[in-house]
Amino acid sequence: MVTDAVWTDYNQDGLMDLLVVREMNSPVLLKNIGGKRLEVQKIPELEKFHGFWYSIISGDFDQDGYDDYIIGNLGENARFRPSEKYPVNLYAIDLDLDGVIDPVTTAYWEDKNGKMTEYPVNYLDELFSQSTFFQKRFSDFITFSLTGIKDIFNEEILKRLDFKLYVNTLSSYVIWNDKGKFTWQKLPPQLQLSPLTKMVAGDFNSDGFTDVLLGGNDYSYDRSTGNYDAEKGTLLLSKGKNRSFDILKPSQSGILFQGMLQSLQYFKGDTSLVVAGFNRSKSEVFLVNPVRSK
Repeated sequence: MVTDAVWTDYNQDGLMDLLVVREMNSPVLLKNIGGKRLEVQKIPELEKFHGFWYSIISGDFDQDGYDDYIIGNLGENARFRPSEKYPVNLYAIDLDLDGVIDPVTTAYWEDKNGKMTEYPVNYLDELFSQSTFFQKRFSDFITFSLTGIKDIFNEEILKRLDFKLYVNTLSSYVIWNDKGKFTWQKLPPQLQLSPLTKMVAGDFNSDGFTDVLLGGNDYSYDRSTGNYDAEKGTLLLSKGKNRSFDILKPSQSGILFQGMLQSLQYFKGDTSLVVAGFNRSKSEVFLVNPVRSK
């Protein structure tokens, strides 16, 4: 599922390409071929990390003439800890043989013997409501809680696998663009506490460097997971060629996002404004005071 995209001339050939982020997948670059078509590129550096990717923004943050990117993920404050060895997986299988795909999400936790084992993420009552397969397979919660996915899906069932997606990181990143070669760098820990769903770029302190305002949170998860609501709005002030940022909290920037941020716009002009839209709440407007940083 495509969650966000940005137009960018990543290789400075004068043609605008499209960089797309996808849920439970890697970013993917669609290169502009002669202004006539977009063609998917196989770029190992971009395919390295699969996430829940919510958002992406571009800007030449290190002033080398090439667009860099900030990419927003779920954040590390979550109930699972995926890695390359122990990913979060999504199996898309027609379990009931009724022509309908049943998605089953799994993650790794230690079993009763301390061995890392792949289990369903959803609870049994949730899976009962999704598919009769689980109703026939399990009669009690205890048996279900002790059964790994390899014992739930046998080889015959896995033959019906339509596709499989995975996540190996929950972190949000800066992707540095070195003349079309990409390097991933984790954002600071303060930006790993909640989903980063919306971002805008601009020179907010009038120092000639491209900065980024970030917000997020997500209240759409199930009750057992709860709300992700630790992101109150963060301003990253670029320091240019040394590839680092100063981090301004709401108490320093004056911008405070309270709620689940659903839209974010930056209007630059004689009077510059940031407009933030929140789920089931009023929009808020912030005046950008163009004071040059010291």
